[in-house]
Amino acid sequence: MCDINTEIQNCNKKYPLVLIDPPYDYGDQDSEKLYNVAKKHYTTISNKELEKVNLQKILSKESLVLLWTTSPKCHFTHKLIDVWNLDYICTLINW
Repeated sequence: MCDINTEIQNCNKKYPLVLIDPPYDYGDQDSEKLYNVAKKHYTTISNKELEKVNLQKILSKESLVLLWTTSPKCHFTHKLIDVWNLDYICTLINW
């Protein structure tokens, strides 16, 4: 398993573009387990763990961050944008 915070701390670069597809953990959010299928393929990360990611360490002053989300995680993703001290611009696709 990769510890994203360790990877970011060890990174000495600043990126103008960052694409993030978080391995969201859906817990018991969906009783039909439609979204929990991810756990069968890769390790997921809790909301609290995602909030602790020090994303600012790798962002340049004018970075563009593209953040993937799913409908059940839209509310949390907006919170994550605030926690990471990013400015929300728009939603491209509602998946």
